[in-house]
Amino acid sequence: MKKIIFAVFSLFTLVSFAQEMVYTGSFFQGGVNDGVKLVEYYVRPVNKAIISGINNTEYNNIKLYGDDKKRFSISLRFSNIIIPESDRKFRVDTMEFEKIKVDSGMYAQTVFGDTIGSVVFVSKDSTLDTAGTFPNWTITWKPLFHFNSPPGSGHHIMPIPYLQAGYNFGFGYLSVNLVPATPMLGSDMNLLLFGLAWQQNLLPFLKDKPYSLSAIAGFNSIRASAHLHIEPDASLVNFDKNDYDDQYIKLNYLNMFASLYASYHLSEKLSFYAGAGYTWGRSLINVLGTYPVYKKDPTGTMALTVDNVKDPMKDSEVTYNRTKFVVGTNVNLGTWYIQANYTIADYSGIGFVLGKRF
Repeated sequence: MKKIIFAVFSLFTLVSFAQEMVYTGSFFQGGVNDGVKLVEYYVRPVNKAIISGINNTEYNNIKLYGDDKKRFSISLRFSNIIIPESDRKFRVDTMEFEKIKVDSGMYAQTVFGDTIGSVVFVSKDSTLDTAGTFPNWTITWKPLFHFNSPPGSGHHIMPIPYLQAGYNFGFGYLSVNLVPATPMLGSDMNLLLFGLAWQQNLLPFLKDKPYSLSAIAGFNSIRASAHLHIEPDASLVNFDKNDYDDQYIKLNYLNMFASLYASYHLSEKLSFYAGAGYTWGRSLINVLGTYPVYKKDPTGTMALTVDNVKDPMKDSEVTYNRTKFVVGTNVNLGTWYIQANYTIADYSGIGFVLGKRF
């Protein structure tokens, strides 16, 4: 079972963002303030997708039939969030920077952008560059350094799988969401998710009617971290690799939600539901450790030197909220059940559920 869980949640990384997160530290090469601005844009769709999409599959069919005593259930749930095209890249040529400027390109990729199409950033400071031999020297000014914006993952859908365990009291349903602390294949990222929700049956006295009405409220807490690997350009400066082995990015998310659902039961095996809900969430981004920041050598003996900056981004907070509408269906196959839904919202998506009742 543990191997199955590991394989399922590793899929999350292979088709998503974990590997690309290791590039975030490269934005700080031109300066801390400029780097913070670029990192926030680069990871913005991750923040929105996780905050808004984790509860796309929150609904449970809580209607009991006859003397059904199978009230405990375990399910595997997938929220597949579609990243809107507007958040797959961001425009940089109109942004204001302190120490860098755009040399070529107009749009940089976000985590969910394309794998090609980068922007070249160069320093605003410059140094003299000589070419040729005396007396045919050519003297020009050139930037102190340059770097490319990192690529996107090439995937425009973010799947978030998680486990849910729940108990149906008849008048309500208590559920616990969980992704155990899981290392992601193909990257140094670790992920942990915990959530709790209550679904209240608003019409418990209408047991014999083919329809039901319920309200859901809950929260999810998600923590992710990844080791980064950002070093200066060895062709420009000398450095000690050990200075940069403490680099991490840590992402903390909290999402809170409330929804109202109406369902119609064609039979004990098939039902349809529709609902509307509101989600609020917050993300905290920390880029910790030691990072190289290029600067002009103040002594004048060298054109370029490096400052080592500690913890360049701490508790950078972003909040996000949205209203959503959901339509879906639930199919009971004995003790097993299947559920599918579509969420209509800013970050829309398709959800799938496979569960078993005990």
